[in-house]
Amino acid sequence: MLGWAVVWVVLEILVVASGSSPGRPIGWRDAVAILEVRHPWKPEGDPMERTARSILIVTGILLIASGLAHAILDPPALRLDAAATQVSAPPAERAQLPSVRLPAALARVLADYEAAWRSKDAAALAGLFAEDGFVLSNGAPPVRGRHAIRTHYEGQGGPLSLRAVAFATEGSLGYIIGGFARRAGEPDIGKFTLTLRRGEDGRWLIVSDMDNGNSRP
Repeated sequence: MLGWAVVWVVLEILVVASGSSPGRPIGWRDAVAILEVRHPWKPEGDPMERTARSILIVTGILLIASGLAHAILDPPALRLDAAATQVSAPPAERAQLPSVRLPAALARVLADYEAAWRSKDAAALAGLFAEDGFVLSNGAPPVRGRHAIRTHYEGQGGPLSLRAVAFATEGSLGYIIGGFARRAGEPDIGKFTLTLRRGEDGRWLIVSDMDNGNSRP
Protein backbone atom coordinates (compact mmCIF):
# COMPACT_ATOMS: atom_id res chain seq x y z
CA MET A 1 0.00 0.00 0.00
CA LEU A 2 2.79 2.43 0.87
CA GLY A 3 4.46 1.79 -2.48
CA TRP A 4 1.34 2.92 -4.37
CA ALA A 5 1.06 5.95 -2.07
CA VAL A 6 4.60 6.94 -3.05
CA VAL A 7 3.69 6.52 -6.73
CA TRP A 8 0.70 8.84 -6.23
CA VAL A 9 2.88 11.44 -4.48
CA VAL A 10 5.44 11.33 -7.28
CA LEU A 11 2.71 11.82 -9.88
CA GLU A 12 1.19 14.71 -7.89
CA ILE A 13 4.61 16.38 -7.83
CA LEU A 14 4.82 15.97 -11.58
CA VAL A 15 1.36 17.50 -11.96
CA VAL A 16 2.31 20.55 -9.90
CA ALA A 17 5.60 20.88 -11.77
CA SER A 18 3.79 20.84 -15.10
CA GLY A 19 1.31 23.54 -14.04
CA SER A 20 -1.73 21.25 -14.02
CA SER A 21 -4.38 21.23 -11.31
CA PRO A 22 -3.48 18.91 -8.43
CA GLY A 23 -6.01 16.74 -6.70
CA ARG A 24 -7.71 15.22 -9.75
CA PRO A 25 -7.34 11.48 -10.46
CA ILE A 26 -3.98 10.67 -12.01
CA GLY A 27 -3.12 7.77 -14.29
CA TRP A 28 -0.05 6.57 -16.05
CA ARG A 29 -1.08 8.38 -19.23
CA ASP A 30 -1.01 11.62 -17.23
CA ALA A 31 2.52 10.85 -16.10
CA VAL A 32 3.65 10.22 -19.65
CA ALA A 33 1.95 13.36 -20.90
CA ILE A 34 3.52 15.45 -18.12
CA LEU A 35 6.99 14.13 -18.81
CA GLU A 36 6.59 14.73 -22.51
CA VAL A 37 5.59 18.34 -21.78
CA ARG A 38 8.60 18.88 -19.58
CA HIS A 39 10.85 17.00 -22.01
CA PRO A 40 9.15 17.11 -25.43
CA TRP A 41 9.95 14.40 -27.88
CA LYS A 42 10.47 14.94 -31.56
CA PRO A 43 7.01 15.31 -33.17
CA GLU A 44 8.10 13.19 -36.09
CA GLY A 45 8.84 10.19 -33.84
CA ASP A 46 7.56 6.80 -34.89
CA PRO A 47 4.37 5.71 -32.98
CA MET A 48 6.01 2.45 -31.89
CA GLU A 49 8.98 4.38 -30.63
CA ARG A 50 6.71 6.73 -28.67
CA THR A 51 4.92 3.73 -27.13
CA ALA A 52 8.21 2.18 -26.09
CA ARG A 53 9.31 5.46 -24.55
CA SER A 54 6.02 5.69 -22.66
CA ILE A 55 6.51 2.19 -21.22
CA LEU A 56 10.04 3.08 -20.16
CA ILE A 57 8.81 6.25 -18.46
CA VAL A 58 6.11 4.47 -16.48
CA THR A 59 8.52 1.65 -15.55
CA GLY A 60 11.02 4.21 -14.31
CA ILE A 61 8.38 5.92 -12.16
CA LEU A 62 7.34 2.59 -10.61
CA LEU A 63 10.94 1.59 -9.90
CA ILE A 64 11.68 4.93 -8.22
CA ALA A 65 8.49 4.71 -6.15
CA SER A 66 9.26 1.13 -5.15
CA GLY A 67 12.76 2.11 -4.04
CA LEU A 68 11.41 4.99 -1.97
CA ALA A 69 8.80 2.78 -0.33
CA HIS A 70 11.41 0.14 0.51
CA ALA A 71 13.69 2.77 2.02
CA ILE A 72 10.85 4.13 4.16
CA LEU A 73 9.59 0.76 5.35
CA ASP A 74 13.00 -0.84 5.92
CA PRO A 75 15.78 1.75 6.07
CA PRO A 76 19.37 0.42 6.06
CA ALA A 77 20.08 1.92 9.49
CA LEU A 78 17.26 -0.06 11.05
CA ARG A 79 18.41 -3.24 9.35
CA LEU A 80 21.93 -2.75 10.71
CA ASP A 81 20.63 -2.01 14.20
CA ALA A 82 18.46 -5.12 14.14
CA ALA A 83 21.38 -7.28 13.00
CA ALA A 84 23.66 -5.81 15.66
CA THR A 85 21.22 -6.38 18.49
CA GLN A 86 20.00 -9.81 17.43
CA VAL A 87 21.03 -12.51 19.89
CA SER A 88 21.37 -15.97 18.45
CA ALA A 89 19.54 -18.66 20.31
CA PRO A 90 21.77 -21.23 22.02
CA PRO A 91 21.91 -24.57 20.22
CA ALA A 92 19.58 -27.20 21.56
CA GLU A 93 21.24 -29.77 23.79
CA ARG A 94 21.84 -33.02 22.00
CA ALA A 95 20.76 -36.25 23.55
CA GLN A 96 23.60 -38.47 24.75
CA LEU A 97 24.50 -41.48 22.69
CA PRO A 98 23.42 -44.72 24.34
CA SER A 99 25.98 -46.84 26.13
CA VAL A 100 27.11 -50.19 24.75
CA ARG A 101 28.20 -53.26 26.69
CA LEU A 102 31.86 -54.14 26.31
CA PRO A 103 33.40 -57.60 26.29
CA ALA A 104 34.98 -58.38 29.65
CA ALA A 105 38.55 -57.85 28.44
CA LEU A 106 37.75 -54.34 27.19
CA ALA A 107 35.52 -53.48 30.13
CA ARG A 108 38.49 -54.22 32.40
CA VAL A 109 40.45 -51.40 30.73
CA LEU A 110 37.79 -48.84 31.66
CA ALA A 111 37.31 -50.24 35.16
CA ASP A 112 41.05 -50.17 35.90
CA TYR A 113 41.32 -46.64 34.50
CA GLU A 114 38.47 -45.42 36.75
CA ALA A 115 40.01 -47.04 39.83
CA ALA A 116 43.49 -45.60 39.22
CA TRP A 117 42.12 -42.11 38.49
CA ARG A 118 39.90 -42.04 41.58
CA SER A 119 42.82 -43.01 43.80
CA LYS A 120 45.19 -40.58 42.03
CA ASP A 121 47.57 -43.45 41.38
CA ALA A 122 49.82 -42.22 38.55
CA ALA A 123 51.85 -45.45 38.47
CA ALA A 124 48.72 -47.57 38.05
CA LEU A 125 47.47 -45.28 35.29
CA ALA A 126 50.77 -45.46 33.42
CA GLY A 127 50.70 -49.27 33.77
CA LEU A 128 47.53 -49.37 31.64
CA PHE A 129 49.50 -48.00 28.66
CA ALA A 130 51.79 -49.71 26.18
CA GLU A 131 55.48 -48.86 26.57
CA ASP A 132 55.23 -46.52 23.59
CA GLY A 133 51.72 -45.26 24.45
CA PHE A 134 50.47 -41.70 24.04
CA VAL A 135 48.34 -39.35 26.12
CA LEU A 136 46.65 -36.73 23.90
CA SER A 137 44.99 -34.37 26.33
CA ASN A 138 42.93 -31.37 25.27
CA GLY A 139 45.01 -28.17 25.17
CA ALA A 140 48.34 -29.90 25.88
CA PRO A 141 51.20 -31.35 23.79
CA PRO A 142 51.34 -35.13 23.32
CA VAL A 143 52.92 -37.20 26.08
CA ARG A 144 54.70 -40.38 24.94
CA GLY A 145 56.02 -43.36 26.85
CA ARG A 146 55.09 -44.96 30.15
CA HIS A 147 57.57 -42.97 32.23
CA ALA A 148 56.45 -39.63 30.78
CA ILE A 149 52.80 -40.63 31.21
CA ARG A 150 53.39 -41.41 34.89
CA THR A 151 55.02 -38.00 35.39
CA HIS A 152 52.19 -36.34 33.50
CA TYR A 153 49.53 -37.90 35.73
CA GLU A 154 51.25 -37.14 39.06
CA GLY A 155 48.77 -35.40 41.35
CA GLN A 156 45.86 -35.82 38.97
CA GLY A 157 42.68 -37.72 39.64
CA GLY A 158 39.28 -37.58 41.31
CA PRO A 159 35.72 -38.78 40.74
CA LEU A 160 35.34 -40.42 37.32
CA SER A 161 32.83 -42.59 35.50
CA LEU A 162 33.58 -43.96 32.03
CA ARG A 163 31.12 -45.48 29.60
CA ALA A 164 31.48 -46.82 26.06
CA VAL A 165 29.34 -45.78 23.08
CA ALA A 166 31.24 -47.80 20.46
CA PHE A 167 34.08 -50.31 20.18
CA ALA A 168 35.69 -52.71 17.76
CA THR A 169 38.57 -55.16 17.63
CA GLU A 170 40.44 -56.73 14.74
CA GLY A 171 43.19 -59.17 15.60
CA SER A 172 45.48 -57.50 18.13
CA LEU A 173 44.13 -53.98 17.57
CA GLY A 174 40.99 -52.33 18.90
CA TYR A 175 39.42 -49.13 20.08
CA ILE A 176 36.84 -47.79 22.52
CA ILE A 177 34.92 -44.55 22.03
CA GLY A 178 33.05 -43.24 25.03
CA GLY A 179 32.03 -40.46 27.35
CA PHE A 180 33.05 -39.54 30.85
CA ALA A 181 31.33 -37.94 33.82
CA ARG A 182 32.25 -37.34 37.43
CA ARG A 183 29.76 -39.92 38.67
CA ALA A 184 27.78 -42.75 37.13
CA GLY A 185 24.38 -41.64 35.87
CA GLU A 186 25.35 -37.99 35.47
CA PRO A 187 25.45 -36.35 32.01
CA ASP A 188 28.74 -36.68 30.15
CA ILE A 189 31.10 -33.74 30.57
CA GLY A 190 33.47 -35.01 27.89
CA LYS A 191 34.35 -37.80 25.48
CA PHE A 192 37.37 -39.99 24.76
CA THR A 193 38.89 -42.47 22.38
CA LEU A 194 41.20 -45.26 23.48
CA THR A 195 43.28 -47.01 20.86
CA LEU A 196 44.23 -50.46 22.12
CA ARG A 197 46.76 -53.17 21.36
CA ARG A 198 46.65 -56.66 22.79
CA GLY A 199 49.88 -57.96 24.22
CA GLU A 200 51.25 -61.49 24.08
CA ASP A 201 49.65 -62.21 27.44
CA GLY A 202 46.21 -61.34 25.99
CA ARG A 203 45.90 -58.11 28.00
CA TRP A 204 44.67 -55.02 26.19
CA LEU A 205 46.93 -51.98 26.65
CA ILE A 206 46.27 -48.36 25.72
CA VAL A 207 48.28 -47.12 22.74
CA SER A 208 46.67 -43.67 22.72
CA ASP A 209 44.27 -41.88 25.05
CA MET A 210 42.59 -38.79 23.61
CA ASP A 211 39.91 -36.80 25.41
CA ASN A 212 38.25 -33.40 25.43
CA GLY A 213 35.36 -31.68 27.14
CA ASN A 214 31.85 -31.22 25.84
CA SER A 215 31.84 -27.47 26.51
CA ARG A 216 34.11 -24.72 25.23
CA PRO A 217 36.69 -23.41 27.70
